[in-house]
Amino acid sequence: MQKGLLISIDLQNILPHSIEYFIFEYGIFYTLFKMGCFSFLTNDTNKSILIDNPKKIYMIDNKGNIYIELKYEGDGCFGGKDIYLLFAEMNNIELDIDIDRDACDEDGNIYDNKLRDKAIGIWFDDINNEYIYPNILENICDWVNIKPKDAPGQGFW
Repeated sequence: MQKGLLISIDLQNILPHSIEYFIFEYGIFYTLFKMGCFSFLTNDTNKSILIDNPKKIYMIDNKGNIYIELKYEGDGCFGGKDIYLLFAEMNNIELDIDIDRDACDEDGNIYDNKLRDKAIGIWFDDINNEYIYPNILENICDWVNIKPKDAPGQGFW
């Protein structure tokens, strides 16, 4: 008796829109294919920020700057500000140009994606909370240095 069904597909030969069609047509959970999804629990209510759910979320830094997101897409950006670049700014994280020569264009401008990659690495490696973090909130309140927790449902529940 067959207890399960194994579906094997070559994802490299399928266009992204075809993947979405396949997933919705056959009921396969979309997060298996959506890479780079960053999901968080809010600092104030400890609730998951649902992806593509039209709900106002606030990101606040240690200087009192507020970024308002109306529909989080799972990309780490709140109100047009990337949480990991903000984390880098708050902690004065920079690239070492002598080491990261490929991190700059021909004019010496640092690529944001290289700095973001470095900040993401530090964020996830910081088990001792040695850094300061932006807050992600449902309600505006004063900033406190508490690292936002990852949402276990990847923003889908």
